[in-house]
Amino acid sequence: MELATIEMPRAEARKAYLEYRSAIRKQQTKELDEVRSRQLAQDRAIATGYRQLSVGRQLIRLSTSIHAGGFDDVGRPRLAIARCDFAEVEMRRQGSGEVTYREWKPGGWNGTWNRDQSTSESRLILLQLPAPEDRQARSAIATVPPIPPQFRPNAHARNFHILFDATWRQPTRSRRSRAPRDPALLKQLSGDLYAVLAVWDLTEVERAALDAGVVR
Repeated sequence: MELATIEMPRAEARKAYLEYRSAIRKQQTKELDEVRSRQLAQDRAIATGYRQLSVGRQLIRLSTSIHAGGFDDVGRPRLAIARCDFAEVEMRRQGSGEVTYREWKPGGWNGTWNRDQSTSESRLILLQLPAPEDRQARSAIATVPPIPPQFRPNAHARNFHILFDATWRQPTRSRRSRAPRDPALLKQLSGDLYAVLAVWDLTEVERAALDAGVVR
């Protein structure tokens, strides 16, 4: 899997980070109106991005990376994104081009796509991609790969995401899809901006365990 990364020399990134950090500290001592509060939040997100670049991490725009990953012969994105605490992820691509990824649970499919109140926004990943030529909606499910011990974050898994080449199956099929290859561990910084924390290949042992239905 090739990622559409945002790159910058580490020295330049550190200089930019320090400039934003200084601006943030000055703003924190003031009473802020709504506009300046919004600007402060933006500055914090930008500073976080520069800090990640300054320590050698790659950044990606998620929508750009998924679009660059291409689509299969029935119009489904080849790449999937899921929170690390999901066992399987459900993808829906609307005729408008909007793509939604959310947790899949057995028995959750009833032939329609409902954003009901039981699905919190924290469990949804929404992207806007170009509309498919036929304007038809697509839906599918994929198995989310495990994180190897050496890459597992200390914080809760729900705070991180996995980007991977999906092996899709239809929601109406009961059999689990085959385990994917070549995933990347991501940390969302703000909106569409994510830091790449690790990239690895699943071993044949890991793939065999997932194919047999063993969930981490």
